[in-house]
Amino acid sequence: MPDTTGPEFGRIEVLGLAGVSIVCVTQILTLDHLDVALVTALACFSAATPLLAVVGFMFKSVIRGRRPHNTLMGLLFSLMSIASCLAVGGVTAVFWHFHWALGVVFLTSTLLSIACLLCFEDVFEKFTDEPKPDYSESQKT
Repeated sequence: MPDTTGPEFGRIEVLGLAGVSIVCVTQILTLDHLDVALVTALACFSAATPLLAVVGFMFKSVIRGRRPHNTLMGLLFSLMSIASCLAVGGVTAVFWHFHWALGVVFLTSTLLSIACLLCFEDVFEKFTDEPKPDYSESQKT
């Protein structure tokens, strides 16, 4: 089973969100009229995209075995959390543009998915015999 807690997965996650953000922005910019929801989406994406790119490059250093100080790791995960929330907020605003109910459905589905993932990982960890990988040691590639 692939490891979904390591830096490789984190890098895929943030760069995937950056890609979604860029695609949404390019589609929004082709429109003639922007309502409040689309302006909100653009604001979220304009803040999220650079943060997601920087976090992706920071994860690349961790993957290559250069383990930063705990303070920098805290900054990495803080930036990742902020940028991910902004990107999800932008996608929610895009759905909201079509109909407010779609925005609510998307946001509710996203929150439930995150809750399920966290619960599953916690339960899976308790019932598996596999040791959790240790990322505290430098990994040489």
